[in-house]
Amino acid sequence: MTEEEKVEKKKTKKTKTKTKKKKVKKKKAKEEEPPAPTEPSDDDTLNLDFSIISCRNLLVGDVRSSDPYVRILLGEKLLHKTKHVTKSLNPVFSAGKENEFSAPINYGELKKAGGLSIEVVDWDRIGSDDLIGFATIEPPRLLELSKCPKTSSIELQVPPGRKETEAGFIDVVIFDPKNRDNLENEPQTKKDKVKSKDPSESTAEESKDPAEATAEPSANETIQLSFKVSSCRNLLKGDYSSSDPYIKFFMGKKELHRTKNLLKTLNPVFGPQHNNEFSTEMAYRELKSADGLRVEVVDWDAVGANDPVGFATIAPARVLEMAEGGKPTSVQLQAPPGRKEKSAGYMILTIAHPVEESDDDW
Repeated sequence: MTEEEKVEKKKTKKTKTKTKKKKVKKKKAKEEEPPAPTEPSDDDTLNLDFSIISCRNLLVGDVRSSDPYVRILLGEKLLHKTKHVTKSLNPVFSAGKENEFSAPINYGELKKAGGLSIEVVDWDRIGSDDLIGFATIEPPRLLELSKCPKTSSIELQVPPGRKETEAGFIDVVIFDPKNRDNLENEPQTKKDKVKSKDPSESTAEESKDPAEATAEPSANETIQLSFKVSSCRNLLKGDYSSSDPYIKFFMGKKELHRTKNLLKTLNPVFGPQHNNEFSTEMAYRELKSADGLRVEVVDWDAVGANDPVGFATIAPARVLEMAEGGKPTSVQLQAPPGRKEKSAGYMILTIAHPVEESDDDW
């Protein structure tokens, strides 16, 4: 056998070995994949909890605004109807039985209806109410949303006969309480399994787990983030019966941004006119050193010092998670020290990675 033939034989052997290893890895990965969730039968009943939180950028129903309310339907069956909010294209629905409800839904009926219907309607004192937006949540999507009690932003469609191309969004929470046990007893991830093993049993292959390698940026890595405050709901009172709230963002003692204040509201809706969006960049070590970001809701006062009415700390890992999702998220606020209230309301906040414009766009 010539020297060239020997070299060629060695290359062939290495290629076969690599291919075999890849097949073994694929097989292991397949075995570790959780079983696909089974679809409910037509006779099964879903007991779902709903919370209507807010809408954004709705269509005008009257001359300049709308008096919107929300209807949830299964086919032609009305499951729930909220009270209307007066003169607002960005309504925030306060917590309570008018905007939070539970409903048993037969899965067979759900499939037959093609999903759950959401309608946003403009209330009129005289004449019939006008549809200004709608959405259909198909059965698979409804099952997905009901797994976790998180705020979901659903795009509304323009009603027939309207010339607009967009009808805004509605923010809702849909949750199946039976999934609460699944959240509390989530199976260990591969990363957790590796950590739980005896150190003497860990292998070089496991230490190179790509999920671990990409889980956290390096300390000196610069991360770019964009922020958008959409709304708050059920804020604490700063004055006698209301607040004039604005939002401040901090990393440690460094103030990153502040919005403009709104007047006399516990359910503010922030828009561009309130300076509600900003972008920033930071070294990841700065974010970790500050233990994340601090968001404060403050009541503006014309005379005297402004008063904090709520705050939240978003840990570094949670900041990254929200940025990866890039969707509006409900952030619970804590009552400031010295206040006796247990809850300080919620904020709808979006954190995302800024989209860079490429040369191809020009």
